[in-house]
Amino acid sequence: EADGPNGMPAVRMCAQGEGGRSPLLPRGEAAHTQSKSKKQNALPAPLTEELYQKVLMELTGEPKRTFKSWIQDYRDRKNPTEELISCIKTLAVYSTTLKKIFDDQHKGFLAALKLQVDQQKQRQEQSYIERQQYVMQRAWHSYNGNK
Repeated sequence: EADGPNGMPAVRMCAQGEGGRSPLLPRGEAAHTQSKSKKQNALPAPLTEELYQKVLMELTGEPKRTFKSWIQDYRDRKNPTEELISCIKTLAVYSTTLKKIFDDQHKGFLAALKLQVDQQKQRQEQSYIERQQYVMQRAWHSYNGNK
C-alpha cells in the first residue's frame, strides 16, 4: 500500500514483538522509571506536546496512525524512550517537523563534538607550553647554578 509521499510504501511497525509489545520489555514491567505524576504523559526530548500536534497535522494515513500508536504506547509505558525515538526517526521522511527536529539534534551533537575536540586540543597545547616552560626554567636554573 502506498500511503506515503511520492507513492512510498506505508511505514511498518518498528521493533514490535507479539501483540504489539516491545520484545525488549519483560511482561508486566514498565518501560519508564517516571512517577505516575504529570510526567507520565510528557514526551521525551526532543519532542514536545506542541511538536507532537504539529507532526499530527503533517502526517496522513498509515504514518499518522503509526505515530499516534507509538506515542500512546510510550505514554502507556509499553515502550522505552530509546525505542520511541528510534521509531519516530523513521517517520521523518513524511514530516518536515520531524526531519528538522532530528537534523537540528544531529547538528547540535556535531557542534558539541567539535567543541569537545577543540577544548581537548587547547588543553594539549597548554600542557605542551607548560612543559616547555618547566624545561626552560630547569635549564636556566641548572645553567645559573653551575657558574
